[in-house]
Amino acid sequence: MSQAPQTKEANVTKLRMHMMQDLDLGGYSPVTKATYVQCVAMFARFHGKSPEQLGQPEVRAWVDHLLKQRPKLSPQRLRQHFAALRFLYGKTLGRPEVTAFLSWPRDAKKLPEVLTEGQVY
Repeated sequence: MSQAPQTKEANVTKLRMHMMQDLDLGGYSPVTKATYVQCVAMFARFHGKSPEQLGQPEVRAWVDHLLKQRPKLSPQRLRQHFAALRFLYGKTLGRPEVTAFLSWPRDAKKLPEVLTEGQVY
């Protein structure tokens, strides 16, 4: 008896299941797990393919897309996307070289509030 070919959705579901298992093994919080899965799903929808079929060029294209979302997309949210992709490719797929180029975006430096002479006294 032959098996029916797996659909794209079945592959994504299987990948999601493996990623969730890896996140559980790593002791990640439920909020972090949900965030990472959401970020990876957005990445997959952007390209219309399973991340298993994608590599560094597609990650770079996604990063360019995210960077164009600024200032609406905060450095913190960008870091979440990067961390999700690093986890997916580094832990779940065993291909850390795909995301090795990513650098953590920094928060904008905020100047301290300067008090007026009247506020000092």
